[in-house]
Amino acid sequence: MQRVAPLQPGHTYHLFNRGNNGEDLFREERNYRYFLELYARHAHAAVDTYAYCLMRNHFHLLVRVKTDAEWRSQTSGVSETPEVSTTVATGAMRAFGNLFNAYAKAINKAYGRTGRLFEESFKRIHVDNDVYFTNLVFYIHFNPLREARLRGRLPKLALVVLCRFMCIGQHAAKARGRARVVW
Repeated sequence: MQRVAPLQPGHTYHLFNRGNNGEDLFREERNYRYFLELYARHAHAAVDTYAYCLMRNHFHLLVRVKTDAEWRSQTSGVSETPEVSTTVATGAMRAFGNLFNAYAKAINKAYGRTGRLFEESFKRIHVDNDVYFTNLVFYIHFNPLREARLRGRLPKLALVVLCRFMCIGQHAAKARGRARVVW
């Protein structure tokens, strides 16, 4: 089994995963909301979120892992929890692991299912240039429309419905002039 490289502080990543065997990750609107609540609880301290999209059977996240200095300044005075680690590299991996495990347990309990919810450990692609970053923001946000069009299911109000669980940051970040989500 190949070991997955940890997320590196100060680096930007496209994180994504899908349901096991293409199964739905989000069955009802409350599932989307709960995932975002868990995301805010577990991942917010470790990453800046630039964009996200939660689809029925998969998700996309565009994040920058905070630096050790950002991590320490944000978590100073906070009691030691699994998400508050000595380094952001191990803390970010643990935070996402806790997020996905908590969500899978909740879905399994709510729907009387067992086994894996996610196909694999979350995948990640390092975003190393501004052109790729910009293209990825567009890809993430147009993914629901592209999928609906390909499946021939694009009702009149599709944009409103499909875009309800997407976000792009609203405030300029100092690093590379990118946008940042403020939770």
